[in-house]
Amino acid sequence: MTTATPTATDRLHALDAARALALLLGIALHASMSFFLPIPVQDPSASTTLAVGFFLIHSFRMTLFFLIAGYFGHLLWQRLGTRSFLRDRSRRIGLPLLGGWLLLAPVSIAIVIWGLTRSGVPSELAQSSPADQGLPLVHLWFLYYLGLFYLATAALRALWNRLDPSDRFGAAIDRALAWTLRRGLAPVLLALPAAAVLALDPGWRVWFGIHTPDFGLQPQLPASIAYGSAFAAGWWLRR
Repeated sequence: MTTATPTATDRLHALDAARALALLLGIALHASMSFFLPIPVQDPSASTTLAVGFFLIHSFRMTLFFLIAGYFGHLLWQRLGTRSFLRDRSRRIGLPLLGGWLLLAPVSIAIVIWGLTRSGVPSELAQSSPADQGLPLVHLWFLYYLGLFYLATAALRALWNRLDPSDRFGAAIDRALAWTLRRGLAPVLLALPAAAVLALDPGWRVWFGIHTPDFGLQPQLPASIAYGSAFAAGWWLRR
């Protein structure tokens, strides 16, 4: 936790590097999918090694992204204030989400249809139709959920200021968080909300971890809890 006032030139190179590493790991993760998953673009050469590598990366990569996003989001909010922060996020998250979806969704759908016409529909995909799953967010689901977290944070921040104007409760949380960090308990506490919601989900596939919420505009509970907790933790670490 830090209380220093950020300046416009502040850069946290370690977190920048961690975010870049997570981005590069995403290339390896998506490149390995065709070697073991029943997707329309499927390689005939199966690989257990690539499957294990996929799940290792998948187990932490997006959680790390949202944790860093929360930290940098609070850093930006401290510098800009609420209104300018939301305006900046609308321009840098909302517009790329909308523009990227208009470009990527038709191309992705066309590729899937092309692959299905050549190789047939896998049994796993035949059990449900795209219409049942909702609007395809493709790989832009991250921006969609990030935008939801920004809006929720702004609303909760306004409520927090009304209920705890002296920030006494916030200071107590600061002390509790510092205590867990010193004792190495923070990762365990961060995992508890996701573990609870996944354990109570009868459709959870244990071997896959958090299901990717890349279909539908209605937020999915497991992803919202797991990634929302990571975002909140990152936001609070910047206090």
